[in-house]
Amino acid sequence: MVVLLLTNLIIFMKPLYLTTIALLFFTSLSFAQRNTTPSERYTWDGKSTVPRNGYVILRSGKKMEGMLSIKGSYSEVKVVILISEGKEIEFKPISLSEYGIYFQPLVNDSPDELYEWRSMGETNGHAISNTKPRNGYVILASGVKLEGELQLKKVDGRLDEIRLKNDAGKGKYELSEVNNYGLILTISEITDNGKKERKDFALNFHSATIYNEDGTAKSGFVAFQNSIFPNGFKPLENAHYRGIYYAATREGELSILPSPGIIKIEKKANDSVLTYVPFGDGTFVLEVPGANVMAAKVMQKGSIKFSDGTEAEGELAMMATGSQPEFYTQVRFKASSGIATIYKTDKIESAVQQIDGKPVRYIKIKDFLIQVEFDGAVFAFYRNPYPTTVNKTATSLAKGAANVGSQAAVSEFEKGNGDVDSVINSLSLEQLMEVEKELVKRYGGGSEEKFNESAPDWAKKRRAAVITRIVGMQAAKSVVIYKREWILLNKKTNDKAIVVKDSYKDLIDGYLMGCENYLTLDKKSQSTYKDFDNIFKTLEFLEVCFK
Repeated sequence: MVVLLLTNLIIFMKPLYLTTIALLFFTSLSFAQRNTTPSERYTWDGKSTVPRNGYVILRSGKKMEGMLSIKGSYSEVKVVILISEGKEIEFKPISLSEYGIYFQPLVNDSPDELYEWRSMGETNGHAISNTKPRNGYVILASGVKLEGELQLKKVDGRLDEIRLKNDAGKGKYELSEVNNYGLILTISEITDNGKKERKDFALNFHSATIYNEDGTAKSGFVAFQNSIFPNGFKPLENAHYRGIYYAATREGELSILPSPGIIKIEKKANDSVLTYVPFGDGTFVLEVPGANVMAAKVMQKGSIKFSDGTEAEGELAMMATGSQPEFYTQVRFKASSGIATIYKTDKIESAVQQIDGKPVRYIKIKDFLIQVEFDGAVFAFYRNPYPTTVNKTATSLAKGAANVGSQAAVSEFEKGNGDVDSVINSLSLEQLMEVEKELVKRYGGGSEEKFNESAPDWAKKRRAAVITRIVGMQAAKSVVIYKREWILLNKKTNDKAIVVKDSYKDLIDGYLMGCENYLTLDKKSQSTYKDFDNIFKTLEFLEVCFK
């Protein structure tokens, strides 16, 4: 009766009520989500799993540990068995609030695009695919690393088995037996013996030197894995680079270096050297002399004022760990004597860097340190990290794209590769609702009842995860995109004005009309000061009037 009621609600009620429905539906499913272990980490032997070190938490809250196995199927567990202190205890799932085995997540150490997948047709109605055998390795749960010819197998788009062939013979490993796997790469493999060259110099292999924060350095051959353009502008000087391929020699084995601790990478380009420095969010950018946005991320002389009122001088670099590269969340600071320490903004009141011989000041606005772009005696001008002006056109386009995003997300679920949690976490609440509908539509013809009867297990689990995300999400129910805003502060009166580019002329006109020198100018000269691109010239003009 409850399932029928929920079915009718989900099919016929408006999206406005979906969050409430999802909450009710998730509550009815909550007992089915107590298994904390992914399906691939269990090893099945008939209708039960091989006992592994695990635990159960009783409904009373008591935790018991031992060797755990389950009977039935992963999607419908009948019995949970725990062998503890020589005793075997059988639990019905409803008597437990949580259970699982201790495991390490299965990790693919190599980029997905380097595996060459091939369709092998169907077996008993299941689509089979595998990779072209290549030199690789597995690291077993025991910690033993085995190298040889690596091949992966998928069933219905999901990784099912890992095979390795070497002088010792052929081995087939269930996913529960493996902690890591990957390819043993060389530069010639990735570049097809030099035939593949990318347009961006940074993404190709060149002789380079990597400098670390602890003072060490190593030379070899370096290429970045990929580039992103967080500001949307695609000239190469705006690129941010992620992932560092490194080989000690051109013929040597490639490794992927972690970015923390690296302070710069120098790549040789013919007779010159290009330097890449950390941006603060795990990416690297090309160091451009004289460009403040870039220079801020490099250690510069300066000072910090801490939240407790104390001040210190030394060297500091601004770090942006979020999606907005101009809003800083951390500062790497090194005092005159001592090692570099990273401080979050909750410990800092303000900071100053000396860039090209001039002071650049950063002030704190809630969680961010913001560069003061103009810092005069009367006026200060800086970005607003918490804008309030809605961009109606962009918001409308974003809403229209939500359904496309939901279909793409479901397609990613079907592939079975990639980080599914990342896909779910990247979606807005509106998109998540569309994903939930798309799953029911694709695997149940829009019917809740048919979905529960015929949808594959993976689709049911993905849908439950989406519903969980919907319930827990505290975001707004619709996509809202804001315009870029600045704050114009009058230091004498402490008055603040919100500056938006498309309404700038009206705003600045109020300041200019209060300036006697401005009133004596001809109209052509006056119009120059109303152009947003000349705002710094305008502020310098206003400084004289308002001092």
